[in-house]
Amino acid sequence: MLRILRARRVAAIAVTLAATVVTLSLPARAVDPATITNAIDYLASTQISGTTVANGNGAWDSSPTFPFYTYDAVLAIAEHAQTGPTWSTSEAFDAVDGFENVDGDSPLAFMDLMADNIAGPGDAAKTVVLLAAPLGLSFDAYNPGGDAGTVDLVAAIGSPAVDGSYAPDFAFNDTLYAALATKLISGAVVPTTVAYVKAGQKVDGSWSYDHDAGTTTDADIDTTGLSLMVLLASGLGPDDAAVQLGLRYLAEQLQPAGYWNFFGEASVESSSRAMLAIAAAGFDVNSSCWRDTVAPKLAGKPFVGADAAIEAFANDNGSIAAPMAFNVTYSTSQSVEGLERSWLPITVGAAHTCAVPTPDVPTPDVPTIPILVDAATSAVPVLVTPAFTG
Repeated sequence: MLRILRARRVAAIAVTLAATVVTLSLPARAVDPATITNAIDYLASTQISGTTVANGNGAWDSSPTFPFYTYDAVLAIAEHAQTGPTWSTSEAFDAVDGFENVDGDSPLAFMDLMADNIAGPGDAAKTVVLLAAPLGLSFDAYNPGGDAGTVDLVAAIGSPAVDGSYAPDFAFNDTLYAALATKLISGAVVPTTVAYVKAGQKVDGSWSYDHDAGTTTDADIDTTGLSLMVLLASGLGPDDAAVQLGLRYLAEQLQPAGYWNFFGEASVESSSRAMLAIAAAGFDVNSSCWRDTVAPKLAGKPFVGADAAIEAFANDNGSIAAPMAFNVTYSTSQSVEGLERSWLPITVGAAHTCAVPTPDVPTPDVPTIPILVDAATSAVPVLVTPAFTG
């Protein structure tokens, strides 16, 4: 579906980041570009129309009071719009501004309404990470559609509690987004927040949605991936013990077909969060290098690259969804983010060159797959630029 980009409707909209952006090199991918284009066309087909803006027109949620799908749909559109080797906030903004439904409405006015309904640090942080920063909008005077008011996202996030959290444990996801937002705003994650994230890690290297480090709540890939992105954004490297353990957990949970499960069922959403964490550590998700480096006992086992695994779930209508996806717009948007890897993860470590490791357990009956030299583009971390991760 062709989209004609309109001139910006509101000249007063601030389109510069509230902090300096360091050049981010966009990664090579092993996916048919048509898969992503078709996915974006699918998002166009699910964009709400025929109602008032206050009820979701031009976006993907029926009410700005409880938005969910619009965050990821907007970011997917912005990522698909990138044409050069570095992230362009102007290309991102123009693509979203020009993404009109049949009534001529783009998501921007609805994003204004979302901002008016920000209820706490989690909402504000998610807005910074997925909307304001990639579109080049102001953090302290956020006003995407140019309505009468602005929102101070920095003030809404505030400072963490004494233990480093930004919300109760059951809203651990809010703390994780607040940590990433703080990195984008100030260039650093608060040290107590880093310690708080580490404190929620289970003995197997995973995290659960409610920060339970014990056995009461099951682990999930989504929270594990987001937690790893926070630790890596804080400046820790793949040699950090918590990061190593988390990456090993992802390797051990990798399914033979190259995807990850969400509580026993194939999930492209969970897979995308795992892919982003692996990329943040400087690994190529399409090379067995990452798996065999963090879990040497798996060296020589059959391996399927993550891009191909996600692409296998693409449907004829352009959507990308595993059979158990709870919302196809959401799964399609997060799949695009995982395949593009161009805004998320917000920091990317130096690319790894892998040697063939010695497996802990010989596997003579399985042909050894050569470990590829990771040729992914070395990227510079972006400074002061979803259970479900949201």
